[in-house]
Amino acid sequence: MFALWSGSTTTGHNGVISNVSDQLAITTGLADDNSFSVSASTFNPEGWDYDNELVDIDVLAADHFNNMVPAGTVIVFTAEGGAIPGSCTTGGLTNPDGACSVQWRSQNPRPFATTLVQCPVPFYGDTNPPCMGTSKTLFDSGINSLLPQPRPGRATITAYAIGEESFVDLNGNGLFDVVDTNSDGVIDIDKGETEPFTDISEAFTDHNEDGFYRKISQSSSLADLLVQPVGSVGEEFVDYNNDGKFNKADGKYTGLLCASGPSLACTDTGLDDNRAQVNIFRNIPIVMSGSTPMIRLVSIDGDTMTKATGIDLMDRTDPLNPIPKGAQTVYLFVSDVNNNTLPYGTKISTSIDNGKLLVPAGGEGYAIASNASNKPLIYAFTIGQEDQPNQKLSGALVVTVKTPKGSPVSVTLNIKDGG
Repeated sequence: MFALWSGSTTTGHNGVISNVSDQLAITTGLADDNSFSVSASTFNPEGWDYDNELVDIDVLAADHFNNMVPAGTVIVFTAEGGAIPGSCTTGGLTNPDGACSVQWRSQNPRPFATTLVQCPVPFYGDTNPPCMGTSKTLFDSGINSLLPQPRPGRATITAYAIGEESFVDLNGNGLFDVVDTNSDGVIDIDKGETEPFTDISEAFTDHNEDGFYRKISQSSSLADLLVQPVGSVGEEFVDYNNDGKFNKADGKYTGLLCASGPSLACTDTGLDDNRAQVNIFRNIPIVMSGSTPMIRLVSIDGDTMTKATGIDLMDRTDPLNPIPKGAQTVYLFVSDVNNNTLPYGTKISTSIDNGKLLVPAGGEGYAIASNASNKPLIYAFTIGQEDQPNQKLSGALVVTVKTPKGSPVSVTLNIKDGG
């Protein structure tokens, strides 16, 4: 910044004093939409059957210039299930600048706890989780693997703060401007001749994780809106402008950085300290995972999935002269009672007394990491010939699944070979 002052000196002559500053910083201090992050230490605590399972919820916020918001910025929370503190404040003694944290805990309510869980497509007559059907393609697409709404055990956490929408500052003046995109000398705001910006609705809880508030922000058709998704019946919004109704994205930039020229392209949402502001928000799911593993061993041939009860490592086309075959793979489909992921820290272990377990390498098994999957997870087990004959024609692979607090559940695969 260059500054120039002029005036009389002590000797009566006009004097000019100039100075260049490299310490000037321009920030709004107001969180903007694309600089607002919410994360969880664990997305799948063992909270369906147990209370007081804790998850750290961290919020990071910065302004349009990606400078951290100042100490004292308030972040507000709501939770569909379990319990969470109402707010936290950035900075201070316990939080770093531009950040604050709270702890969510498992307890009632547990979302849709009375819902009867039945898979959309049975697996050879079985409608209990893990939901999969018999087509791998339809499993991957979710048609056979996702429960119809409502989906129990998934608790949406909403975090929001007063902030502004984000924009791309094309001319470098630090303000939101109109742009003559077609170079015709006329600014047409209705045709989007502005700098690019994010346009958001009022904050809302997204219980069914579809990205829409009760379908309202998806469609303007009244007939369509009368058919609400079953999983969204408990969704609520935060009425920032107190007009008693949910406001969708309005097609205008909402924020303090609106230049004076393009005022028609900007939104005023109130007066004084609330002028041209909006609640920016994020929804994240916490899976209140159950402690009872629902498991199934499956063979996959092309697109067809069938129950795996045994494998034969020998080609017995000629019964008198069996020939060793290559390694074979079976797949373990796992979920909890609500078809969600099992909890973080669940162990999948193996024991085998015939053949050799090639995958997982060394037979060390698997561990379920932090995730929020709403359909079964899949783990591969590949069995080949032993390095040295063990003089056994048959044996078994036993796969055991145990959550951190639950009882183990096992499934067995019979294995035949040439001894």
